Amino acid sequence: MHALLQGFRQYADFSGRTSRRDFWQFVSITQLILIILLLPAWLVFLEFFREIISNPRVLDLLFCGFQTADFLYEELAEEIVAIGHLYVEELLTTYCIHFICTCIAAVWGLLIAVPTLAITARRLKDAGHSRWWISPLIFLIIPLPIIADIAFICSIITLIFCCQAGKQEDELPSVPSANNQ
Repeated sequence: MHALLQGFRQYADFSGRTSRRDFWQFVSITQLILIILLLPAWLVFLEFFREIISNPRVLDLLFCGFQTADFLYEELAEEIVAIGHLYVEELLTTYCIHFICTCIAAVWGLLIAVPTLAITARRLKDAGHSRWWISPLIFLIIPLPIIADIAFICSIITLIFCCQAGKQEDELPSVPSANNQ
């Protein structure tokens, strides 16, 4: 918990260093909270997906489309909508839960965005790498394939750098003392 609080105290401090332990504790706690917030939304989605896949008409449309290479999107969409109408009451209730959980998770994601970038920059400096390795991470949100692919590769490299041990501070040159002369 100390690492989480420390990460939020230094939320915009991109200078300095962060140990591996503090970095991974902060990242682990923030991601665990995000998973807990999104868990109800994922469960709602999985339940609806199970209902769609267990419907024999949907499976027939999928199988027929893959066999003939003439996928019947309109019929499949109509069948999925029909399944949704069977569960309207349940979907409205669970959709509200899904929507609320997703909104809370989005707010949490916005809250941890800058502290995560800052702690990553400090961790990169501690590992002896340039803090500029976090700049391609911003491009992960751009839906262009080449840009997103490059950003994804850079994020993996950044992750590897964050796993490395910290480097010692460059030692200052020693000043000759009066006793040595």
